[in-house]
Amino acid sequence: MMPMKLGNGVGTVYKLSGKRRNPYIVRKTVGWEIDVETGKCKQVCVTIGYAPTRAKGLEMLMEYNKNPYEGTNSPLHAFPNPGEGLINQTESHTLERSEQQQLDWSGDFNRTFDNGRKTFSGRANFQYNHSQNKQLNQFRTRYFLLDDSTEVWSRYIDTPVITQTLNLLADYTQFFGKHSWGISYTFDYTHTQDKSNYYNTNKISDTPLWETVANALTPIDSLSQRGTGYTIVHTLAAKSDFQWSNWELHTGISLLPTYQHVEAERENGFRQDTSYTKVTFRPEVELAYHTNQEEWQLSYFGQSLLPSASQLLSLTDCSNPLYIREGNPHLKQAYYHSVELQYRKRGNRIRLNWNGTENSISEITEYNPTTGVRRTRPENIQGNWQLRVNVNWKILDDFHKIFPFFLCYLVNFLIRINFCKLYNYRYHF
Repeated sequence: MMPMKLGNGVGTVYKLSGKRRNPYIVRKTVGWEIDVETGKCKQVCVTIGYAPTRAKGLEMLMEYNKNPYEGTNSPLHAFPNPGEGLINQTESHTLERSEQQQLDWSGDFNRTFDNGRKTFSGRANFQYNHSQNKQLNQFRTRYFLLDDSTEVWSRYIDTPVITQTLNLLADYTQFFGKHSWGISYTFDYTHTQDKSNYYNTNKISDTPLWETVANALTPIDSLSQRGTGYTIVHTLAAKSDFQWSNWELHTGISLLPTYQHVEAERENGFRQDTSYTKVTFRPEVELAYHTNQEEWQLSYFGQSLLPSASQLLSLTDCSNPLYIREGNPHLKQAYYHSVELQYRKRGNRIRLNWNGTENSISEITEYNPTTGVRRTRPENIQGNWQLRVNVNWKILDDFHKIFPFFLCYLVNFLIRINFCKLYNYRYHF
């Protein structure tokens, strides 16, 4: 059995070739570098150690993640010499604590009329979530192309978030023979209050400890901010199911009038807010033809996608001076389409799927090789589509029925074609 893949940012443990006393190597990515000649981004990895078994290597990796600078040769005060083509070098250490409180209430209602030919159902759900995340970050950045200057800072970040959601649903369905139709209405309300408090701890240590927070803290008004926002979504949906002999037709359409408002205010007095009202839709159609041994199915699903109000804000997040994030008030609505054709016969299946997104909301990164700063913002891109062909087919099936002691072979392959216009980096000289 293949080992489970570790999460992003955790690290990796894999086996080296050849006969070794400790064949498993434990490594982790600690940063990224830009190759000046090629313009490509490459990983900066550290080797934590070697282990006799994978389990022992995972223990070493988990212990390292608790304190990345304990037992390493590169503490914050000992930078190695710059290598050829190295622009910046950053070392960081983060301690994190999280707390969460949640209240969840829900109720259901279901009633049948006219001997089961009419049904009415309802649901109500309310959730209250209060979470608080605390981080202690230490960064030391050496800018080799800016007169070999060094920036060192230690910050404490406290982020309380309160989220309240209310969901109401009413659904009516009527059956007549093999056919049915129905309508439904859903009301969704989400209210969020958050606050990000940034502080300078005025202390740098090789191993950051929570005791550092107890020292004098200096608020950073240019980064600390509080925000509030709410979203109201009305979902109006209609559906129908029809059956005639060997044919089935399923249709549905949903309209989602959406209102969203968000505002953010920083402690230095800078304030921005935005609101919008949009109507999104979700059409779907499925046509199927089936006999005793085979089935054909053709389906279409579409959906319009809205950018979030926070993406539309023109606020700039410069909490990390090397990775600056911006909003984009000019983002457009995206449209997703999916068409699928399936053929099934006695457990065998051929599946063809195409999907694409117009005005896909992605991210663009501008990189300045002089300072090593990346500026990221959301953008609409075109030409994002995917084609998948999946074949799951048994051969020699009839031969297997005659001679059951022979194995039945299964042919299964997948062809996937992706195309997406992406602008990963723009270089500013």
